[in-house]
Amino acid sequence: LTGLLRKTIDSLPVSLPETSQSPGVLMTRWLTEGVPPAPFELGGECELRAARDETSVATFRNHELMGEDVQSSLAAGKQVSRLMLIWDRKISLMLGDDLLIRRLKFLDLFDEQLDEHDPQSQAERMDIEFTLMTAEVSRMLTDLFGCLNPAPET
Repeated sequence: LTGLLRKTIDSLPVSLPETSQSPGVLMTRWLTEGVPPAPFELGGECELRAARDETSVATFRNHELMGEDVQSSLAAGKQVSRLMLIWDRKISLMLGDDLLIRRLKFLDLFDEQLDEHDPQSQAERMDIEFTLMTAEVSRMLTDLFGCLNPAPET
């Protein structure tokens, strides 16, 4: 999205948000411990890379991430480069260690929210969908960046 905006608007001073720790290190900790910060849950996919060898990649899809094969790859020194997360049981996403969000998908609970509004036309339905999606993504991003910038422990 930012690439397209930069092409459209000659100068767009957009940069990645700063995090207190490396996203890859945090996601590796979440996966090793099996518990990402609430309200996130682990999804069923991840990509692990060896720290010193970028060509050594292990990809797990539709997989139990707390299983022995994933955990042994982590114990051998691989770090998470992509991790599927589920936010508040409403949105699934693949988060990269470069902070790119891929494959954002609204889950069934979102559809239930939409059905409660009873739109009278297709245009009204699209307005409601856009409003609900914008609000949910905004809340999800707030929670995500709160997880990436945890308060220091005392």
